[in-house]
Amino acid sequence: MGNIISMKNFIIERGLLFLVSILLVYLSSLVVSTKELNSSLLDQHYNKIEKTASDTLAVIAIDDDSIAYYESWPWPRSIYAEIIQKLNNYTIKKLAFDIDFSSKSSVVQDLIFSKSLKTADYPIALSAYISESNGQQPTQNTPINQLAENAAIVNANVATTIAGTVYTYSPTAINSRISIASFLADRVDKLKQDFYIDYSYNLGSIPVYSVKDLLLNKIPLPALRNKNILIGATSIALGDMFNMPVNGRKSGVFVHALAYETAIRGQQFTKTTNIHQALITLIVILLLIVSFNRRNFLLLLISSISIFLALYFFSIYLHHYHFLITELASSFISLITTTVFLFLYAFYIRTRSFYRQLNIKNYHKTISDQLIKSSSHGIIVTNRSGDILIINNTAKNIFSLESSNSNIRHFFERGLQLIAACSTSGQQKTSYHKIRHVNSKGITFDLEVFVDKSYYTFNKMQGIFKKNHELYNIIIIDETEKNQALEDFSRSKIELLDIKYNDPLTKIANRYSFDSYLKKSLEKEHAEQLSVVLLSLDSLQDINFIYGGLIGDSIICQVAGQLACSVGENGKVFTFSRETFAIVYNGLSEAQVLRNMQKSFFLFTNPLSVVNQQVLMSVSLGMAMAPKHAHTPSLLTSCAETALNHAHTSQAKNYAIYDEKLAVRLKQRTALKNELRRAINNREFLLHYQPQHCLANGTLVGLEGLLRWNDPVHGLRYPDEFIEAAEEFGFMGEIGELVLSLGCNDGAQLPEHIKIALNVSPVQFLESDVAELCEIYLHKSGLAPHRLELEITESMLMEDIGRVCEILQLIKNLGVSIAMDDFGTGYSSLQYLTQLPFDKLKIDRSFSMKIGLSQQDDDIIISIIQLGRAANKTILAEGIESERSVNFLKAHGCEMGQGYFFGKPQPLAYFLKN
Repeated sequence: MGNIISMKNFIIERGLLFLVSILLVYLSSLVVSTKELNSSLLDQHYNKIEKTASDTLAVIAIDDDSIAYYESWPWPRSIYAEIIQKLNNYTIKKLAFDIDFSSKSSVVQDLIFSKSLKTADYPIALSAYISESNGQQPTQNTPINQLAENAAIVNANVATTIAGTVYTYSPTAINSRISIASFLADRVDKLKQDFYIDYSYNLGSIPVYSVKDLLLNKIPLPALRNKNILIGATSIALGDMFNMPVNGRKSGVFVHALAYETAIRGQQFTKTTNIHQALITLIVILLLIVSFNRRNFLLLLISSISIFLALYFFSIYLHHYHFLITELASSFISLITTTVFLFLYAFYIRTRSFYRQLNIKNYHKTISDQLIKSSSHGIIVTNRSGDILIINNTAKNIFSLESSNSNIRHFFERGLQLIAACSTSGQQKTSYHKIRHVNSKGITFDLEVFVDKSYYTFNKMQGIFKKNHELYNIIIIDETEKNQALEDFSRSKIELLDIKYNDPLTKIANRYSFDSYLKKSLEKEHAEQLSVVLLSLDSLQDINFIYGGLIGDSIICQVAGQLACSVGENGKVFTFSRETFAIVYNGLSEAQVLRNMQKSFFLFTNPLSVVNQQVLMSVSLGMAMAPKHAHTPSLLTSCAETALNHAHTSQAKNYAIYDEKLAVRLKQRTALKNELRRAINNREFLLHYQPQHCLANGTLVGLEGLLRWNDPVHGLRYPDEFIEAAEEFGFMGEIGELVLSLGCNDGAQLPEHIKIALNVSPVQFLESDVAELCEIYLHKSGLAPHRLELEITESMLMEDIGRVCEILQLIKNLGVSIAMDDFGTGYSSLQYLTQLPFDKLKIDRSFSMKIGLSQQDDDIIISIIQLGRAANKTILAEGIESERSVNFLKAHGCEMGQGYFFGKPQPLAYFLKN
């Protein structure tokens, strides 16, 4: 009968739990959105298995290399015609362009492209784009009629979620026009509705070639034969980018490519219905309720984790092998909600039971403590749980107590451990311990503690019922004074050793320890592979300057702690210098050490938090290995320092592994720095001059000074050999001042009608007082100010326009002319053309050299000339190499010219003779 009642109560309890769980899950579904969680789970499914593409599609990419090769964008349509002609040689199946041809080009270009579409040996599709406006009818951007007549028109739109991610693909647009993937896959008859793109395909298995390589015949014929070809933009600068669940942000052409791979597969993804999801949710709740045991929290946790893993991995199996997408967000929410509810319910039941038993237990403490209260040693009597029954005044003084506490753990953290040690000591009832304790007043005691176990028999109802209780008698002997003398003697020795072997700031091993450790490791008879990694805190000086030395010291300590925690068992961290740490690895391969270097580098991608300051630390790492790179400690350390120096100067990455080429490059760089310093001190620089002529009458009106280095060892050296290094070493200010001095002195020797034009570097212009230097060297040389012209580039205008205007006006006030060099290649010239005090515009040679190549190029240079004349500026064209160019420029109002047609750069003596 009792079993039947218990079963009935069990069924009623589980039924109520089931109903409450369903109610809580329903309330949770009203609060929590499952859409983002389902998307995240779907993303993980795609990541689990990687598939190889079908090898029936190839992508021809309009990449950065191709755009740079043809210099301008958009391309002339003759280039696309050439692409079609090139592909005729490959015997391809189909070709689709993911490019907008909805706007007209020149008549000739459109005709060439149209003709190539018509005569192609294979079907070609051009893309149409549907743009939606808020509350208005969608508009369609289709190829111009001249092109559309000779090609199929396909839809290129891609649907994204609110977060901008592409999951599904439409085989047809709203106007029933087929998509790019449908056209290439020949699946129009079978693909009737939107389908999920399978991102499990490895994007790298789809062959991608550059348009540039195609047009330069660098793609072998078998690579494209009998394949479908998709042409589209992959350059980030063109902006056709979409978020993918697996590959991150990629160009739209790869979305079409993966959609193609999905489309040619015989089976597409399907998704579970709401009924299926509700059924799974009910099963999850039912399994948890059935397996629930309110006395075992661990069983509840194991059940929850097991159900979670089963659902998760089964959904992965269905996704990859049966193409079924199971949206489990609601099931997981129900799993978490039900688990938390059952946990709280079990906790409530157990808490109620605990307090009930606690109230039943009522010990009648009758033990007399008169004798032990007067003892000179501390005495405490507790039960097995640590509840204090008796404590004398000596113990209270040691532990700084005003009155007896209920349990020994309240004032003595080792108390329960001592009781437990005595309880498990077997036949030996007494246990001995030596401990150090600091009480609440900050006083330290050295204690000898004896714990003895005994039993107390509790009689009830005249001895009919008896119960034995364990008692623990703790005797505490104060040995503080005796031990203090011994500690004072040994402390001085320890402190001396600590100073010798450890860094006083970070408290980790110092450079002396590093050298000793390295030496001992390399001297071992069977020494394992040894690696030394040096990590430099590059931004420490800036941090000290901005935040102060105390913050800098705190950061050094924090970095030391992070490195010590991250190196693992095979590594040891040392303080190499104030700004550098050394890590020594034993027995790791080069690949393992490289992974550890990357791990150390990524420690500092997040800001360090110091005194409410978020400080971002940049680091560099260099590594050398023994015996691969060196056999001795000094050479191995030197190799690691060489690698670290290379990482400092490298713009590509912040870490480097030593090789002999690094040492050679470092020596060359150091040698070049010394040579440049010598050249500046010895004034080894000189100027060669390129003539500037009046186009109207051909007379020489000016000379542009071009810097040369008359190296006594290597001979004449040109700017491309040393300017970049001079900027890196910080020498441009001195070199610029030397150029100004040379130009003024040379100009004073030339006829008065000839101007001297000198280039000013951005570093010199913004970091030195150019106006003051002009005034000094004009005065020293005697050169009239109007005969000096300074050339600045448009890039300087992007730095600080207010500062630039101020400097230019100071130069103008001296009477010195100002020319804008390389006009037309920058981004700010039109905005500031009328605002800044320029006298002359120098048309960049990239425009002049295209004169006569096309009407478009001619129109551009004519527009530049007209723009300059409208702004009342003198116009000079660079890069003139033919009489035809001279006549063209002269006819359209250009006043001055410079280039090889008039003469190459020559020393000053050449012009003094002539």
